Amino acid sequence: MKKITLLLMLFIIGVGYSQTNNLVSTGSHPNLQLNGNGVLQNFIMAPCNYSHPIAGAPNGYSVDGSFLHQTADDIDVMAGEIFSPNSFVVPLVLFAPNTITSANITFYSDNAGVPGTALFTLPAQVPVTQNIIGAAFGRDIRECVFNLSASGVSLPGGGAGTKYWIGLSNGVDSSGADNIFWLATDTVIGTQAAFNNAGGGWAPGSVTFGVPRDTVMLLSGDCAVAPISVCGTGNPQPIP
Repeated sequence: MKKITLLLMLFIIGVGYSQTNNLVSTGSHPNLQLNGNGVLQNFIMAPCNYSHPIAGAPNGYSVDGSFLHQTADDIDVMAGEIFSPNSFVVPLVLFAPNTITSANITFYSDNAGVPGTALFTLPAQVPVTQNIIGAAFGRDIRECVFNLSASGVSLPGGGAGTKYWIGLSNGVDSSGADNIFWLATDTVIGTQAAFNNAGGGWAPGSVTFGVPRDTVMLLSGDCAVAPISVCGTGNPQPIP
């Protein structure tokens, strides 16, 4: 399970107001203002959280609806547990004064290190909050909190633990330009983030962007112990 204390070093690199796959690094970090009001910034580790740290963020991967870009990252459910998500927190980068209208959230099986079959698709999810937690290169960093408590998603770890993927796609903003990026980080935990470029199929992010990175996120929920079947033979005897 990805459990790590969040480090607060938000650095992102921006490009002009044109549609791209990612926020391209220019080789120097921007001047960045952090407001100190974010869930990610004030996060305390709990038993059933999957956290990707902010430890240098030189890029962001597109999740826009206009160009059908999809980004996903992995979580590992422990053996003998069933994970049910309650909250999904992601920092999305977009031009001011735009806001996030909605985005699709999808849970996938694993297919040899990239997302496989879509197991649960939650279309047009509206963030319950999207506070501005900072800014860089003329863009706002909006910390979007999605409530998944009624999603019905249930991810069993099985007997040996199971990898799943959570993805964002079809991001829509208030301007209609849908120029939205999921903040990335240099720190990779488990498997690097994956990217699907306009329906061309999933591939590791490094195939498109050259460097393996994770996306920044906090996925919280409940971990239930999977039921255990006990089979016996012979005649039952009363307990003394």
